[in-house]
Amino acid sequence: MHDHSSKKSLIAIGFTSGLGSIACSVITASSDPEEVWSEVMAGPRKKRSVSHYRRWGAQRLMFEIIFDRWPPTLIAHGPPSGHDEPLEWVQIMPTAVFELGKSIGVPVVLFDDDQA
Repeated sequence: MHDHSSKKSLIAIGFTSGLGSIACSVITASSDPEEVWSEVMAGPRKKRSVSHYRRWGAQRLMFEIIFDRWPPTLIAHGPPSGHDEPLEWVQIMPTAVFELGKSIGVPVVLFDDDQA
């Protein structure tokens, strides 16, 4: 991985749908794309009674940190990272991520199935 802080890069950030965990990747959006950073961050265990509002709040804080470090020019939103995500959590995320993109003036592209 290279340090992209020294040069101006167009950055695309991809997220999975759901609140159980976040898979996030940051890539340069160019003719020769390069991964800048990626991580899978597990959320609170499902045994804990953490509301989806609190889960989204924690994820939003992580997104703000990621966006501060790598200001995106595009946000890609993908399918759930696991088949065990509750449907309600999967449905919340696209709306939340589209609103997040709108709030910072960055387009969001939905990749919710293999064809997309």
